[in-house]
Amino acid sequence: MIYLAMALYAEARPFIRALGLKSQETGCRFQLFASDTHTLILTGAGSLSAAIADTWLLSRFSLASGRQETAAATAAAALPTTDCFAQIGCAGYLPALQTPCASQVLPEQAGRSAAPAPGNLYLCHKLTDAQTGHSAYPDMLYRSAFAEASLITYPAIQAEASCLQAEQPPSSSDFAQSAFLPAPVLADMEGYGGYQAASVFLPSHRIFTWKVLSDYGNTEALTAETISELLTPYADTILSWLDFVSSPSADIRTTAADPPSFSIFWKLAEAFVYSASQRQHLRQLLRYAALTGHSETDLLTGLSDAIQIQPPKPPVFSFHPAQRKQEGKRILYELEQRLLS
Repeated sequence: MIYLAMALYAEARPFIRALGLKSQETGCRFQLFASDTHTLILTGAGSLSAAIADTWLLSRFSLASGRQETAAATAAAALPTTDCFAQIGCAGYLPALQTPCASQVLPEQAGRSAAPAPGNLYLCHKLTDAQTGHSAYPDMLYRSAFAEASLITYPAIQAEASCLQAEQPPSSSDFAQSAFLPAPVLADMEGYGGYQAASVFLPSHRIFTWKVLSDYGNTEALTAETISELLTPYADTILSWLDFVSSPSADIRTTAADPPSFSIFWKLAEAFVYSASQRQHLRQLLRYAALTGHSETDLLTGLSDAIQIQPPKPPVFSFHPAQRKQEGKRILYELEQRLLS
């Protein structure tokens, strides 16, 4: 199943038409449109509204969680899922959010406008809550041709004069080392809350946030018809890409090609709460180890005091819960150094 979330009906209209979705009775205030393969919800404006609506949707359909935050035995029982979640809508571009500032644009880059044109589509690789300053970074594991941007979620529509200032811009010398202008920073009202809600049910590499640049802080000119027109050209492209990502052959977490002699390392990945990107990195290292003739015992010997191997008993992982993720990162780094040095 592919789950879609939009704040407004005007944003959802192109996708409802493209998929032929039918309105569903929900028994609550949420508007739901569905087919056999897609479900779309209108969340309403605001980060809290998006979080509530997305939680209601995903818990209702009982998604199998891809996160590995429980004990190893429980995590092993969680079935992998090919379901995807996408939040799609409009966002503003505010010059005060951008970094580096306009004065730092190099002469050879002057031909490329620092302000992107309205109607550009972006896949967001960073989502920030303006009130707390907390940021989330979806795992970008699938290659795509989508331009990327950062997104800051505000509790209200932002005019240029009231927006949060960007982080300290890099120096001109740092910027000179880059051949491209940095990814734009967009502003919306739902992205961060929607992402955090969806991340309870799905791994981050299956949560996608697309935003179409709709304005420069002057939202008074936007109408429902204008919003639909901005999103209509991208409906088929986004839906086709989600169909591909949700197919079993595109599931990065599949273990069909994993080296069969390295089972302890996958128990380790569960115990130390490896993210999808860390598991992919581990998989690549283990394939290299298998090709170069390393055995699991050789790799595990002296790798970490947190790993206790006593064949034929199952491995024991001893660590302080507060240090679990940090120790897992250190083990991955040590394994890479051992194999590649």
